[in-house]
Amino acid sequence: MLVARAGHPALDLPVTDALLRYPLILPNPGAIIRQSVDQYLAAMGLSDLTPVFETVALPAAQTLLEGSEMLWFISRGVVAREIARGSLAALDLKSDYMAGAVGLTRKFTFDEDSHADLLARLLHRRVEEDCARR
Repeated sequence: MLVARAGHPALDLPVTDALLRYPLILPNPGAIIRQSVDQYLAAMGLSDLTPVFETVALPAAQTLLEGSEMLWFISRGVVAREIARGSLAALDLKSDYMAGAVGLTRKFTFDEDSHADLLARLLHRRVEEDCARR
C-alpha cells in the first residue's frame, strides 16, 4: 500500500503525480516487500526516486507521516488498524501489481521439533479449521 496521513493533499491526486511531488518513505532494502515496491516504481518509470527515509517500523513512519507531507509504501497488515481508525489513508494504486502472498517467512531452516516449527504447524492447523467452518 501507499499511505499518507489523513487529509494529505496527495489523496486527491493521481498516484504518479503524488509520487513525483511528495517525499517517500520506502521499506528498507532488506524488507520482503522492497523488491515489489522497486518493481512497481520501475514499471511506472519512477525508479530514480530517492526515499528520504527507509523503514517498515510503524512507530517511526507514523511519526514522520503525521508531521509531514511524506508518503509510505508498506504492507497492508502493518497499517490496517491506523487506516480503520482514520489516522492514515491509502492512495489508490489502481493496480493489483503490489498484491502478494501472505504467510510465514523463515530466514533459515528450523528443526522439525523446534518452537518455530510448532508455531507454524499450529497456525496452519488453525487456518485449516477456520477455512473448514466457512
